[in-house]
Amino acid sequence: GTGREATRYTVSYDKLKLNAFIHSDPLPTPQEDSSIELTISKGTSAARGGKPFGSDLARTVRVPGLASLVVREVQVNVAQNARAEPEQLIVVQLSATTYEKDIAKATTAYLLPVNHPKQKPAEKKTPYGWSNPAEITDEILKLSKKLDLELAAGERDHAESHGFRYTAPVGRFVYVQVERGLKSFGGYTLAKRVQYIAQVPPYPPQLNILGQGSLVSLSGDKKVAVLVRDLPGVRMEIGRVLPSQLQHIVSLSSGTFSKPELEGITADSLTERFERKIPLNLRSGKPHYETLNLADYLGKEGAERRGIFLLKVQGYDPANEPPARNGAKAETEPEPEGEGEGEGEGDGGQAASGDPTERSDMRMLMVTDLGILAKRSLDGTQDVFVQSIANGQPVAGATVEVIGRNGLVVLTQTTDAAGRASFPKLDGLTRERVPQLYLVKKAGDTSFLPISKRDRGLDFSRFDVGGIRNTVQPGKLSAYLFSDRGMYRPGDTFHIGLIVKAASWARNVAGIPLEAEVLDPRGLTVKREKIKLGPGGFNELAHTTLETSPTGSYTVNLYIVADGQASDLLGSTTVKVQEFLPDRMKVKAQLSTVVADGWVTPADLKALVNAENLFGTPAENRRVEATLTLRPAFPAFRSFPAYSFYDPQRAKEGFSEKLAEGKTDASGNASFDLGLGKYARATY
Repeated sequence: GTGREATRYTVSYDKLKLNAFIHSDPLPTPQEDSSIELTISKGTSAARGGKPFGSDLARTVRVPGLASLVVREVQVNVAQNARAEPEQLIVVQLSATTYEKDIAKATTAYLLPVNHPKQKPAEKKTPYGWSNPAEITDEILKLSKKLDLELAAGERDHAESHGFRYTAPVGRFVYVQVERGLKSFGGYTLAKRVQYIAQVPPYPPQLNILGQGSLVSLSGDKKVAVLVRDLPGVRMEIGRVLPSQLQHIVSLSSGTFSKPELEGITADSLTERFERKIPLNLRSGKPHYETLNLADYLGKEGAERRGIFLLKVQGYDPANEPPARNGAKAETEPEPEGEGEGEGEGDGGQAASGDPTERSDMRMLMVTDLGILAKRSLDGTQDVFVQSIANGQPVAGATVEVIGRNGLVVLTQTTDAAGRASFPKLDGLTRERVPQLYLVKKAGDTSFLPISKRDRGLDFSRFDVGGIRNTVQPGKLSAYLFSDRGMYRPGDTFHIGLIVKAASWARNVAGIPLEAEVLDPRGLTVKREKIKLGPGGFNELAHTTLETSPTGSYTVNLYIVADGQASDLLGSTTVKVQEFLPDRMKVKAQLSTVVADGWVTPADLKALVNAENLFGTPAENRRVEATLTLRPAFPAFRSFPAYSFYDPQRAKEGFSEKLAEGKTDASGNASFDLGLGKYARATY
């Protein structure tokens, strides 16, 4: 039991009585955490006999008390926001969800002084390492600076984890306090004040090529932005891919189109490499942006503008820079002005230590105006469409080449006025002629598209692409069957339309032998009929049911005939045969005066009735009976859901009266005069 008390319980079993479920009576919530212990005494045996337990079986279950809310962890870290800027965060992790407004009131943080007031003058040359919350007294807090905490709003207003933005110098110590009495969403409370001391962590270095994808418009500024933070310098390696090596980027790489991961080969074997070094002197934690102009690495106007690059950016330390490596055309830029460390508290902390070369990013970039779209048909033929990225118009006269594994041209075509080039089926090409990519050229501009890379395929995940998959056999038949009504009575004749077509519309289906089969709800065949298709592939099948035919779903199947027997199923449909159902109507009633909020005036108030048949036509000339019922009620208004209103003239009894019969008109409408003036003045 909880504490030292015995607890009443009941036992239930599953169907086979192999599992027992023990349910205790409702337990009062204790002030402190408690437990309930379940014990099965030794000697207990199964109802059917067998060896009894040789020892007691015991299990303890925790019963949370009212003061069971616990702060599991307090973290002081740095996170990146949507603007790619670092933010200092204090994260409080609780054992239960709490409201944001409650945790914001209960949490405070202080920036502790650099030195302890009891340090000797000689010791104050070194910052004091705060670690024990017991050292934090009121005197220490007076010497500390209270931090402004900004709650980072979450998806819900109550959660187990809460974050607070703050600003403090890197390396200093922060004291975080969560006050006792904090309540959780379920009513549990924090019994004791929680104290935590942590050192402000350094900002993590960052180096990223901004943007997504690989295309850089030839008609644009041809610039690529790079985000740098807390690095002493950036080395940019611009590898201009040689035209004869493009096939290796496709065949000897994994990863994605924009970030290929070369396997068994390096970029040095594929590119003409340029190197650019940028020494930096940045303010700690502040992002810095560098721009690379790819126009500087393109061919001159009139020459071949090879615009396919493998760009790698990597951090480096100018102070420890080794001699320039052979083969690279290197340039070093001066340090950017106005980017040094700022002055004042919070700006002069140290950046994260470590090897700057560990931070890197890479991207394949293609400076071009030639956009490529390839479509593979069911028969394996390929259509390549080329359009201008600048204006979206088709590009005519562009050369489209299929490049094999050895880099040689396998097939070549020129785009027509619609920007289209067609190629035959490529599946039969083997060994060195296995196609790797489409290479498109025009007026010195170059673009390419891998043929078999999965990430270049159209993503259908956002679209419903379910249905029947098209066949690759042009002569394969398919059929669509439909009925004239879908629902019939016993004795009716149902008519089934049959539309049969081949996968290729050019195939003539006239005269093809078919067989139709009708199955009743019991699965018994009630009709078989041989059919020869007409010139258009459209035929009709009729079947007359008997007055005594079983009701339910009838299935109609259509087969192709092979060797005089029904063979492959082409299509099917179902119809229902049911007994006569009485006419059904939809009836709607409303008052002649409608007021959203407030009272309806009883004078000349009428009840309006509208009746429609099952299929939506007006139900005219129908007899309508109506009963008026009045029940006393207090007023209530949707605009004031939390208020209760009182009516001093509230009626003491209700009324019920049968109104005179009415008939619907040609529009299915009928009206009733309610005559409310004869009843007591009250709210009903």
